[in-house]
Amino acid sequence: MGSYNKIFLLELDNGIKATARIPGPLVGNLQLSVASEAATMSYLYETGGASIPKLLTWNASADNAVKSPYLVTEFTPGTPLGDVWTKIRGPFARKALNLIIDNQIGMATARFSQIGSLYFKEDVSPELQDRPLFAKDFNHSGLTDVARKYRIGPIADREWWRGARRDIDGDRGPWPDTASYIVAAARFQKLCIAEGVDSDSPHMCLRHEDSAEIEQLLDMCIAAAPHLAPLEPRLTAPTLAHPNLSGSNIIIDAHDLMEEWNIVGWQVAYKDGALLFPNKDSKPVLPKNINCLPAEEQKQFRAHLPFAKRQWRYISSMAEYIPEFAAAWGLPHWAVMCQLMLHINRCGAMGPLLLRQNLIELEDIWPGISSSPCPFHFSEEERTQHKVQFAMHEHYESAVDQLQDFLGCDRDGWVPNDRYQDALWCGSLSHR
Repeated sequence: MGSYNKIFLLELDNGIKATARIPGPLVGNLQLSVASEAATMSYLYETGGASIPKLLTWNASADNAVKSPYLVTEFTPGTPLGDVWTKIRGPFARKALNLIIDNQIGMATARFSQIGSLYFKEDVSPELQDRPLFAKDFNHSGLTDVARKYRIGPIADREWWRGARRDIDGDRGPWPDTASYIVAAARFQKLCIAEGVDSDSPHMCLRHEDSAEIEQLLDMCIAAAPHLAPLEPRLTAPTLAHPNLSGSNIIIDAHDLMEEWNIVGWQVAYKDGALLFPNKDSKPVLPKNINCLPAEEQKQFRAHLPFAKRQWRYISSMAEYIPEFAAAWGLPHWAVMCQLMLHINRCGAMGPLLLRQNLIELEDIWPGISSSPCPFHFSEEERTQHKVQFAMHEHYESAVDQLQDFLGCDRDGWVPNDRYQDALWCGSLSHR
């Protein structure tokens, strides 16, 4: 949780333990975030869509004794899966992977009517209360009570609310389809640029002279949006997605290594119509010339192979049980779509480079996407300049990754308490 939440362990007089979480300002819109997370956890607990701790109480307002929005859930004892992921093998690894797959399938099965965030019905506007929860072609028999209790509302993702963006009066959904989602995101970023959001922040990569180009790139996204969603609506039907299903958010019973587990951290979970990723047929194997490689390279290949196999197993299982995933991964632009929304939402902070890269890739594969001509074009001169800039960016990112590994920290500079002194020592070496 780190910079985004403060976590408290509560122990009651009767010995029962609970976890209280208070979100910080970095989350963005605290009221929407807490209201949506509470509804999402309640929905999943009620439908059995995922293994999660029970929500005990919550309050999306700051008008309470805590003076802040908060959530209280059952306490989940155990260890983050990420702490043991590299150590478990055989049946324990298979059990962990199967549980991840089962929960992902449970979340992705239902198809919703719109792209946005999940709320209790009473927490959205009267107009949104009148809209159905599920897609028209989704058979929700057995979920009648759920269909009455929850609704899709505005997106709670912090990218739409962080910093001064929370004061921008723009379209934050919900949206009926992928094209509307892309167009709204691009127009929202144009509003942010016009209002000068973050333009003077020392943490931003955007230069004032980049604004005109970014607006052009966003117009390209708007023009391309109607062509990017497949003709088959089932491939972009909104489903429930965990915003950060990482090892730190999966808590397991370390005593028995997987007897019980829970997924935590449902902040800004959302229904996303973007396309998904990889190739289920690419089963990882060691290089044929493995024995001819230097010893250090052999060691790296052999160390990574078990984890590559787990990734392949996850991909192939998801494709088998949810054919829509396999069909989406087979589209020529799935890889671009995995990044496009992030780079649209972040171009005002990160500058034009990565969004430009996405659009160049889209132009290159456009004949496989649409029979209509590509609505934008990059000249050879523009491509040559971009190639140089992108190579510099990749070199920089590689250097950051190496420094991060050397220091043993994450991208924010965070290290575990027991690694802090070591990181300080490594940091002093890196400056010599």
